[in-house]
Amino acid sequence: MANDEANIALVGFMGAGKTTIGRELAMRMGREFVDTDQVVEAWTGMPVRAVFAAHGENRFRELEARAVRETCARAGRVIAVGGGALANAATRAAVRDACTVVFLAASVEAILERTAGDGGRPLLEGLDAAERRYFVEDLLYDRTPAYQEARDIMVDADGPAPAVVEAILARLGAS
Repeated sequence: MANDEANIALVGFMGAGKTTIGRELAMRMGREFVDTDQVVEAWTGMPVRAVFAAHGENRFRELEARAVRETCARAGRVIAVGGGALANAATRAAVRDACTVVFLAASVEAILERTAGDGGRPLLEGLDAAERRYFVEDLLYDRTPAYQEARDIMVDADGPAPAVVEAILARLGAS
């Protein structure tokens, strides 16, 4: 499915492991790794949560869409695409056109565990445990159709990163 030039885009909800798995996958495949959230942070000189606070979610999503388009324009990369980026149809199309898309499907429990105490998740700031669960369940339900629409393959992302990377490599025929 994947060739040496096609980008591999990792998509999925916050806490699915896109960055952690992406780094390891890129290393195993000898590719450059790019995280679109880190691209936005480099452009703005601020962490994502500060961009949200200073400029709002809409401005962040505009920057995120640009980061995805520009990152996908160069081939041969492993790209961690921000969890909300695919809600935008144009961004979803850009990723589909330039990448083999891997949907990292994570359970609500894994997401909650991985994002607990993570201050870098602006959408979860200020929520108690019950509110976090409800919010994650609701937003995951809303976003999953976009991940499904964009994906070429889907991998269970609840396990340890090395096992998820092995599963991706096997599905790509690159192990």
